[in-house]
Amino acid sequence: MEQHFQQNKELFKKYFYELLRENQNNKILLTWKARFDYQSNRSQPKSFFFKIGFSILSIFLFLRLPTIFLDPEWFFPRFLPLTLFLALAVYFQLKEFHIKNSIFIGLCSALFYLYVSLLPDIDISASAQMSTIHLLPIGFSLAAFSYLEQHIMSLKHRIRFIGMCGELFIIIVLISLGFIVFTLFAIGMLDQLNIEAEDWYMINFGLIAMVSAPFVAGFVYDQFLEDKLAIASLLSKIFAPLFTILAFLYLIIMLIAGNTPFENREFLILFNAFLILVLAMVSFTIIDQKENESLGLTFKINLALLGISLFINILALSAVIYRWFEYGMSPNRFVVIGLNIIIFSHLTRIMMEHVKVLQKKSDVENAKSKVVDYLPVYTIWSLFVFFALPIIFQNQ
Repeated sequence: MEQHFQQNKELFKKYFYELLRENQNNKILLTWKARFDYQSNRSQPKSFFFKIGFSILSIFLFLRLPTIFLDPEWFFPRFLPLTLFLALAVYFQLKEFHIKNSIFIGLCSALFYLYVSLLPDIDISASAQMSTIHLLPIGFSLAAFSYLEQHIMSLKHRIRFIGMCGELFIIIVLISLGFIVFTLFAIGMLDQLNIEAEDWYMINFGLIAMVSAPFVAGFVYDQFLEDKLAIASLLSKIFAPLFTILAFLYLIIMLIAGNTPFENREFLILFNAFLILVLAMVSFTIIDQKENESLGLTFKINLALLGISLFINILALSAVIYRWFEYGMSPNRFVVIGLNIIIFSHLTRIMMEHVKVLQKKSDVENAKSKVVDYLPVYTIWSLFVFFALPIIFQNQ
């Protein structure tokens, strides 16, 4: 029964209640009913909302008070990215507190904050800029550790976490759009009163909104959307064929026009952004795939997209190596080369598993595992770039 429930929860519930009406004294069915009643009526105590409010206020003050004495343009790029992911990690700990995990996350965060505060100005040091940027995947890794806890090595729990992150991203985007609309009206109304409050508004209310977004998104997902919607997967399935066609036409036009990433730096940046986007789309498409669903069309589209992406990856990697020999090694080229190699390896693993699934030599669960079992490589690479890059290039 559990296996059927996990495959299609809504359909299972529909037939379950029909069966329960005919067998109201069956102890197994009554046990399942108690489980569903608990899930449908679950609500958080008032203390939970107090903890969320206190956490939001504490994180806001942590980010806001130092800007009274320090330059915001120095402070925010170093401390904001990691802190927003830590806000999500805090939410997971509020749901299920584990003191060892909290201490570990706290100590790691303190180390990262201390190290990034010692880096030179990111406007004059490319290595410091790259190091700061990699606080984003590091923060994501800390949030993952907070969520997974003792299940950190479980591929099934990683799959669930990645699927949830796709939904959280969609929710946060919608929250951000709503805040932008609210902000435009608020600032516009203040302008009509001849009150110039844009800077003050953004550094206060804007900061509160950013800090609150992970908590609100997590709560909305847990209370209303968990196991009911798969928006990220749906969008990925819609846009995967469109991006496949776009990439194919783009490559043809690029070759005809003769404008390649070997000479054009903007092309190279665009290619790498495209690779990351493709990796995300393919991942979300696979994560929500059910074992009993038809695999042919989805996996064939993914296979075509992966094939084009690998060609783009090889082209981008060749361009970076060419620019390395032509202009010398730099922190940016070093990072891009390493990232391209990692993504190439990951995409290749996913593509080979797609081929096996289409040949019926493997199954969907193995395809999902190829998405998540490689994630620690990104964490290790991000930690290496964060700590070692400024040292290797002597803060250049």
